Amino acid sequence: MKEKLRELRRMISANGDQDISIQRNTRLYFTSLVLVFFVVLIIFLTALGFFATANRDVSQMLEVQLSNSVMAIARQNETLAAHGITMSRQLGRIMDAYLHRTDETLEELNNNPAALLDIQRAVFEPLYSVLQMVDCNGVYFILDATVNTSLPDADKSRSALYIRFSSVKVNTSENINVALYRGHQSIARENGLLMHNAWELESYRYQNPYFTRILRAHYEQTSQTYYWSEKINLLGTWENVVLLEVPVVGSDGTVYGICGFEVNELLFQFSYPIVQTEIGPIITVLAPTSGGKLHVSRGLVGDLTSHLHGADSLSVKADGGFLSYTADNMAFVGKEQNIILSPFSFDHDNQWVVATLLPGEYYRAYYTRDQAVLIGSSVAFLLLLLLITRLLSRRYTRLVLLMSQKREQELMADNALLDRLNRMKNEFFQNMSHDFKTPLNVIQTSLYTVKDMFNFEIDEEQACTILDNAEEEVLRLARMVDGAMAYSSLYDNKQRMEPLDVAALLRDGAETYRALLERNGNGLTIDIPRSMPYIFGSTDMLLHVLSNLLSNANRHTRNGEITIQAIESAHIITIKVKDTGSGIKPELLPHIFERGVSDSGTGLGLAISKSAIEAHNGAISVESELGKGAIFTFTLPIYKERRKNEQ
Repeated sequence: MKEKLRELRRMISANGDQDISIQRNTRLYFTSLVLVFFVVLIIFLTALGFFATANRDVSQMLEVQLSNSVMAIARQNETLAAHGITMSRQLGRIMDAYLHRTDETLEELNNNPAALLDIQRAVFEPLYSVLQMVDCNGVYFILDATVNTSLPDADKSRSALYIRFSSVKVNTSENINVALYRGHQSIARENGLLMHNAWELESYRYQNPYFTRILRAHYEQTSQTYYWSEKINLLGTWENVVLLEVPVVGSDGTVYGICGFEVNELLFQFSYPIVQTEIGPIITVLAPTSGGKLHVSRGLVGDLTSHLHGADSLSVKADGGFLSYTADNMAFVGKEQNIILSPFSFDHDNQWVVATLLPGEYYRAYYTRDQAVLIGSSVAFLLLLLLITRLLSRRYTRLVLLMSQKREQELMADNALLDRLNRMKNEFFQNMSHDFKTPLNVIQTSLYTVKDMFNFEIDEEQACTILDNAEEEVLRLARMVDGAMAYSSLYDNKQRMEPLDVAALLRDGAETYRALLERNGNGLTIDIPRSMPYIFGSTDMLLHVLSNLLSNANRHTRNGEITIQAIESAHIITIKVKDTGSGIKPELLPHIFERGVSDSGTGLGLAISKSAIEAHNGAISVESELGKGAIFTFTLPIYKERRKNEQ
């Protein structure tokens, strides 16, 4: 007895040691698995760019600001260009009228101060009006004529009327004094203008970079012709501006001069200021680019600080998801997009771009901070995984046992299901074999009878009747085969379900039967709304149901009316197929959807239809009165509602 107790203790001790060993090995296994998973996850996330969130955030921030700036600059450019072209046409008509009235030519305006003053008085009102309407700093009209051709450098001086605001006008609602920058002093006195501290009578023609080229060009489509200059210094001032230059063309094609608008660098800075973001300040730049350089000094910069102070050009290189811009002691990251300021250009080597720049020190600080957060999160995640591993290892044995028992139960359930399906299959084929015997016997008897025609006298009418019976039984066999195939394909069709436009499906399916119904003298009424919610289903299955119901209605109706109707309610769509035929016998109604039950046909069609509708989570029913027709009704759940039920 004592020996048996010792043996029992040894067995218990061995089992305990085995449990400890399994737990230790399980813990080691799970720890190794977690470490491998963690390494693979890190590699995978790195390949997907998860650890490049800083670059992604910076790129997205720059892209958003760039998109906003491009749209705003393009909109402002279109507005100024449209007003400039309109102003050019108006000035052209004023010049045509003046020269026609005075019977002079453009050349004869030279050395004619009185005529030039009259022209400035005539064009003042259009220039002043448009100055008040658009976002700009000044407006001008330069005429290709001068007050005195005998003066030195007279070929570089041209009569001009140039008026501008005395300070930056941020929006059109502000009331700011207007100063005369170029033009006759009488214009200022007569219209209450200030005299600009850098006033001169005429304009230096080369201050407008494209003046000479515009005068020499020939214009057929003035409505599409305008030019933007690069940034220039406004003579006699500290201000830097870009100029919109539009040719002023007469009705005979004579180029009288140019007109346009001035956009001050300070106005650009107020319109496109630095945007302070959580990453850092983003600067908007509108400048030409060529040879891998962004020529900042020849464009406009929305920077009131010293970020780009003294910068002439920035070298541009691709750097991951954005561009890097560098110069002496300067570094930026950014993005840029080409922009077409005017349809024509005299300098084809330069392409204007809008760029958004983030100073390099802000980018590096954000990147370092983001990486620190990601590393800390990764370490915390690893520790959490190790903790979960410890908990899992303790319960692994019990979990395996539970899973094994569950799997055994599932296999038993699957086995029972297979047995039931096998019995159903055998029952189905037994019924089919029995149903096939009757038509085959009729066909066989008919063939024997036709064969005996050669030995005995059988009249033609009797022969036709025999052959018609045989043909009817062949068709019946074909319907039975089709029904069997449809019944067997229900599962496959259920696997091919998708969102369907049930209104269009029913409408198109019914139309294909119209000609067949009309052969029996039956009319077809389709009462289906044009637009109904989608359902989730199989096109083949639903068309088979519709085909079966319409075929049955046509078979039992002569010279009547068949109607298909669809009604939408809160969660379902109800479809009704009505006929005015012979109706269904009362004793068949309770069993009409059972396989093999029919007053004509194979008895499979309605059974298949019922299975198909139930596969869609719907229901099918019938109402009938003998001699007064039948109404088959089936329902289908609306797609979204069905999806909620499944969830």
